[in-house]
Amino acid sequence: MPSYGVFQQLHWSPDGKRLCGVANVAGADWNIIDIHLATEKVTQLSRNLNCTPDYFHDSAWVIHSHRQPGLADGYGWTMVMRATVDGKTRKLVYAERGKHVYWACTSPDDRYAIFSIFAQDGGIDGEMAVIRLADTPVVASSTVPFKELEELHPNAKRGPVLRLTRVPAGFEPHWTSFRVDR
Repeated sequence: MPSYGVFQQLHWSPDGKRLCGVANVAGADWNIIDIHLATEKVTQLSRNLNCTPDYFHDSAWVIHSHRQPGLADGYGWTMVMRATVDGKTRKLVYAERGKHVYWACTSPDDRYAIFSIFAQDGGIDGEMAVIRLADTPVVASSTVPFKELEELHPNAKRGPVLRLTRVPAGFEPHWTSFRVDR
């Protein structure tokens, strides 16, 4: 099977029918693509500067990190987005001014997302947080408004966001459906 430009973070969909990964395609670096295995149809889900993809458990959506250059400081901040596997719909999940958000994944019932928040781009571990996807899009409250992003997503809320401050910083958090019977 050809690589289709994928160079990292290849993930298999829960239904076993697709792969997604980070690829350099269509003259742009760091894009999320979806590959339908039976047809080998490749669909570009993002546009430039995206990474850390993972499927929702229904295999219909991909959650991923996205940096939007030009916001506030020119370099931009990394936020969490979701996209349908057909590439037709993209939505903001979570953003926070001055922070880079990576490694989002959904709970086994696709109702929540967990992710790591970094004070600077390129960190190896950061504070983890959980949000309920029904509450999204969320632009986390800050002492400095994130006007540029709020204008792009006028329906964004300020929260709630559960910050996991009592656990060590995390790099690539994931959910499990494992149950402990006591």
